[in-house]
Amino acid sequence: MIKKILILVFKLAVSAALLYYLLTKIALTEILQTIGQADPVYVIWGFLVSPLDMYLSACQLRIVLKIQKIEVSVLKITLINFMTCFYGIFLPGLLAGGAVRWYKISAHTDKRAEVFAALVFNRFFFTATMVVIGLVVWFLDSSNTVGDKMGLAMGAALLLMGAAYLLLFHSALALNLKNKIEIAARIPGWIRGKLVSLLDATIRFRTISAGNFFRLLFLALLRHLVGIFSMYMFALALNIEISFITLCWVRSLLFFVLLVPITFSGIGVREGTLLFVLRAYGVSAVSVVGLSFLMLARNLTNGMVGGIIELVSFLSKRKAGK
Repeated sequence: MIKKILILVFKLAVSAALLYYLLTKIALTEILQTIGQADPVYVIWGFLVSPLDMYLSACQLRIVLKIQKIEVSVLKITLINFMTCFYGIFLPGLLAGGAVRWYKISAHTDKRAEVFAALVFNRFFFTATMVVIGLVVWFLDSSNTVGDKMGLAMGAALLLMGAAYLLLFHSALALNLKNKIEIAARIPGWIRGKLVSLLDATIRFRTISAGNFFRLLFLALLRHLVGIFSMYMFALALNIEISFITLCWVRSLLFFVLLVPITFSGIGVREGTLLFVLRAYGVSAVSVVGLSFLMLARNLTNGMVGGIIELVSFLSKRKAGK
């Protein structure tokens, strides 16, 4: 309990410190003035495409769950996605949101290990797709002014994910690990059973069909394009001169960085990453932070929708229990 409280305090302190540092360099009044002058049409478009991303994400996860013989409707997963955004406001990093999604989906099935494996594979597939896209586009971006550091970082991330894939989803290695765990006398029985069930679930992904693979790839590409479109609309609203193709790899990098659970809602990390990259393109610090705040506002709006869905669900269950 004390350890969890200390981790919570640490993450709050990191978020507060990063935000305080930014506000000492850039006046909050300047940021708010810049946002206030943004073109509302572009801002609205940036917000309106978010539900489409939630829907596409649900379609992608439903395919992965079906591989594990788990049936959950696209509508239900979409609602869970919004609810996850609500809890994501208070939880650090994207990975914490995955824990909420696991809890919500597991409530509809007794296949907890299979749901966990599906969520891990789904996150892995989407992240790997984004990193590959980011790396390719970064290489092709003729306006690239940040040098080789970003490409090296994304290349290293891709190698890391490749190693994780071989360990978890490559059948030979996973089977070997499963066999060793089954005979490991030092591991308590209840833990051993859960680990074996989890590895059984991950091994099932070795039989993923070509059709499912290309459906997942298409949905991942479409989701990335929707996310870039939203970011590009915000950039246009703030009169930021940055190309669509540059934002393609910038968003990939940002998505990967935000996986690290050190702040709440990505506060500080998002702004710092965008400042580091976009300042090299001549974008003013005020405009960069304004862009980041619009992205944060979009996420908070999704969270508010998720909070309403969660409240309605809670009241409905309470009424049904009477």
